[in-house]
Amino acid sequence: MEMDNEMENELDLMEILRKFWDKRILIIKIAVVFMVIGLFVALFSPKQFTAERVFVPQTGKSTSASRYAGLAAMAGISLDMGGSDATISPMVYPHILKNVDFQKELMHTPIHFEGYNEPIELYDYYTDKKYHKFNLLGAIKKYTIGLPGVILTAVRGDDEDKPAKPLPEVDEESGRLNALTVKEDRIAKTLSKSISLSVDQKQGYVTLTANMSEAVAAAELCNSTYNLLKKYVSSYKTVKAQSDLEFVEAQCEQAKRDYEEKQSRYASYVDSHRGVSTASAAVEQQRLEADMQLAQQLYSELAKNAMTSRIKVKEETVSFSDLAPAKVPIQKTKPKRATILVIWTFLGICAGCGWVFAKDWWREQKGKFTSKSPKEDQRQE
Repeated sequence: MEMDNEMENELDLMEILRKFWDKRILIIKIAVVFMVIGLFVALFSPKQFTAERVFVPQTGKSTSASRYAGLAAMAGISLDMGGSDATISPMVYPHILKNVDFQKELMHTPIHFEGYNEPIELYDYYTDKKYHKFNLLGAIKKYTIGLPGVILTAVRGDDEDKPAKPLPEVDEESGRLNALTVKEDRIAKTLSKSISLSVDQKQGYVTLTANMSEAVAAAELCNSTYNLLKKYVSSYKTVKAQSDLEFVEAQCEQAKRDYEEKQSRYASYVDSHRGVSTASAAVEQQRLEADMQLAQQLYSELAKNAMTSRIKVKEETVSFSDLAPAKVPIQKTKPKRATILVIWTFLGICAGCGWVFAKDWWREQKGKFTSKSPKEDQRQE
């Protein structure tokens, strides 16, 4: 029984191969058509260059704290350098890239493009038609697959400079609402596809990648995103320390003015009552001197706190150590013409074989519907 099944499978395989061999000319023709399409796609696909930057996030809260504390101790000042060592995890960085403010700031970053002496903001580059380069494959996609979207946009006549969704009015306590316009949303999606960030948790480094149609633009976009990311990460990390610093500096300035005012009042009183030996004058002088000393102590304490806060802000600032700075790519990463041609040729061969099977299957099904049943044949006889 098993031998019969094996022989039957062998016969089926031989039958399939025989069908393919009989229809080889048709399969080759279909494969050639697909190969020509693949060649067209490979030749007219837009070029893409990739630049990447590898870095390690670091904070300055290691040796600098003890160094500043030691210098302050030599001057007779004790600095409390305690605080949280919590850092922002690199796993959060991809979410920062999706921040609306980050996206708006990035799309208004100037980038150099070929053929233009002055740098062009990404917003203008993607929205102004004079910067658009004609792409045959893109035009075919737009007016074939993307034609319904083009017609829908033309019919609706949306104002692309207004937010995609209307924003309600909110008071100051509720906070402001961020929104992107239709144009900005389209650019943000384009940039999201062009920029990627991966985190290697085991090795502890981050890789930032930028893709653009030009090599120099790709390297500049990578560097601009890197600098903007460092700015936002530092801002998130130092927001509390910066707030504390502003508060302490304001109080220190007020204490300084109060001390100087009481110091001047004490000096004026001493000068005006020189040679006066009454008890009331002595009591008043002691009172003014005590007020001045108290104001001096308060000012000195706040000045020490202000120094501590300034040091803490610098320590909380995040710095990135470059392992591999971004460089201008020499070779394009897309399109890979040989790979595209091989894939389309393989699809053509599969389509040709599928067509042979489909044609035979359709002939069999058609024969079942058109053939007469045995009862009908007997009636005719």
